[in-house]
Amino acid sequence: MEASYIVKLRIVARLKSLATPITVWKPLLIMNSLKSLLHSRNRKAGFLVAVVAMALIASVYAYYALLPPQKGQLALITSPPIEFSMELKKADFASDENVTVRLSLKNISNKTITVGMHAWQFHCNSVLTETVDPSEELVSFYTWHQEWDWSGTYIYPVQKGTYHIVGHTRLMHLTVDGQRSTIALETPSITITIK
Repeated sequence: MEASYIVKLRIVARLKSLATPITVWKPLLIMNSLKSLLHSRNRKAGFLVAVVAMALIASVYAYYALLPPQKGQLALITSPPIEFSMELKKADFASDENVTVRLSLKNISNKTITVGMHAWQFHCNSVLTETVDPSEELVSFYTWHQEWDWSGTYIYPVQKGTYHIVGHTRLMHLTVDGQRSTIALETPSITITIK
């Protein structure tokens, strides 16, 4: 079979006067390289393992490339000059899995805002302030360990089922260009399922 292959190449080379001897013998050189590579059993086994590994990697890559991206859930409320949002990476959680909630307070105006919140309810003079530039946001992450403190003395694990999470701020003081306003925001609820 190899001889007929070479003969065909020589005939094609003669018919096409542009072909050079290097292009005529290139398939033969490749075949000889493969023969020498696969000459021993160890080399054959190594070559086979490499081919199978590459095929496995390609198939896993193709599988993950075809999966739709996992979308998180986002709930937000806009009250100019700020936007308050709550985000979760997914909607379904295992019964022992922590639920991480991302809360964000973003300045959507073109002016710098000073945000003030009371640190403790009992200390009226204690106020935390943050300066938020345009397009800047304050971000906090909260982790819920799927526990419920009903009595104040014992923490109960929550039951499997559907839950609604709402993000809300304390009473905030916003100062923009010397004008102060007071606001409290609450996001729409996000529904999650604990399985």
